[in-house]
Amino acid sequence: MFVNDVLGPQDPGFWNPDVPGTRVLTPLEPGVSVVCTSGFEPTPGCSTLDMRDWASPQRPLVFLDVPVTGRPPLRVWMDILPRLDECALGQLTEHLFPR
Repeated sequence: MFVNDVLGPQDPGFWNPDVPGTRVLTPLEPGVSVVCTSGFEPTPGCSTLDMRDWASPQRPLVFLDVPVTGRPPLRVWMDILPRLDECALGQLTEHLFPR
């Protein structure tokens, strides 16, 4: 299910447990949507989907439950997997598949 209530770290209510929303720590580029598993509380899985390029795969997000005193933890989602063009993996990709 596409999520419409995404909060990023730039949003004032990101760390406020009274503000509802799906908290995604990884900055999202324009055209990138968040898709989450529905029907469970708390949500067990989310990923990002680049709507500009239908050939791009979904990128899974991992979560960290941040403790909040006297309340349920805040579930914060983030993308921790390297992209093919980043760091040593990008160098290996460039070596194996030169442009």
